[in-house]
Amino acid sequence: MWWRFFLGRQVMSVFLGPESPALSIGAHISRLSTWGFLAFGVSMVLFGTMRANGQVIIPLVILIIALYPVRVGFAVGMKGLLGPDALWLSFPVAMVSTLILATICYKQGGWRKSSPPEAPAPLREQAASNLLGP
Repeated sequence: MWWRFFLGRQVMSVFLGPESPALSIGAHISRLSTWGFLAFGVSMVLFGTMRANGQVIIPLVILIIALYPVRVGFAVGMKGLLGPDALWLSFPVAMVSTLILATICYKQGGWRKSSPPEAPAPLREQAASNLLGP
């Protein structure tokens, strides 16, 4: 992702041509929207831990909240102030809000009370036989 800030124009010029007026627009959009993926990556690690323990609804609800009320709300609400940049800034705003909510949920720890789902007996036996060999 870091390369987008340093090599974004060069990479985009492969597809758009070196003289394309869209290069400056694409570089601007990239500067506004890509930094939020750092926060989103950390959120996915936290969600993966929760999901591995059987909690799938809470991460889903957090992602729905980040998508509709936060991302769409920011884009629509800030359109008058920021213009088209409101759309591109809504992505990192939603990703940071996802990180905040995921961190709160992770630290709250209610998901830790449940145990990971047990594999059905035939799958456990097959896994054991694969480990032991033929």
